[in-house]
Amino acid sequence: MRTFELELRPEKTRLIEFGRYAAERLAKRGEWMPETFNLLGFTHICGKNHATGSFMVYRKTIGQRMAAKLKDLRQNAKTYTRRPGTR
Repeated sequence: MRTFELELRPEKTRLIEFGRYAAERLAKRGEWMPETFNLLGFTHICGKNHATGSFMVYRKTIGQRMAAKLKDLRQNAKTYTRRPGTR
């Protein structure tokens, strides 16, 4: 990281239990499910494949970004559908 002059921000940096065996380790300690985290526009979630039962990482679009984009699209649609001279 020093090569590219990058730094970790302490208020945003923490270790979380995530990965293939995270759910098992958390269950042994009596805790709930592995945490999710947001990175590069996606929320990353530990999960299992329904057909095989094997570990998978699910990636969903970050909800706040999706909501903001949909709001913007609705606003643009209203602008374009209400132009004078159009029917």
